Amino acid sequence: MSSTVQDSPPASSASTNSSPEPSFLSKLSNTIETAPCFRVPLMWGIACGLAAGLHKFRVHRASPQAIMNACDFAVLGMGVSTSLGWWMCMRNRRQEEEEIGKMMAVQGFKPMTELEKEEQKSKK
Repeated sequence: MSSTVQDSPPASSASTNSSPEPSFLSKLSNTIETAPCFRVPLMWGIACGLAAGLHKFRVHRASPQAIMNACDFAVLGMGVSTSLGWWMCMRNRRQEEEEIGKMMAVQGFKPMTELEKEEQKSKK
């Protein structure tokens, strides 16, 4: 009985330690999912732009430039409604954060920045 032992080449550290680089689309999707107030205004922007473009085409169908005008209105409607939706959402978030900060101050809680500064002072 003879046993043969095959020597395997050492595994390269580059292939074992490195994970595959995420693609551009996965990075973009993660960024969009984590961005505050992005998804809902974008969806409303798409819907409003589509509605504006379809309405413009329906009203001015006889015009020779009807499709181009409808596309222009669709893009404009999407941009304006997305921008306004994002601005309103961010304004509401800021107001909610300020209200929470005021409530915490009344109850005696300190913001994290003050707690971190006190912790750094105590370490010194």
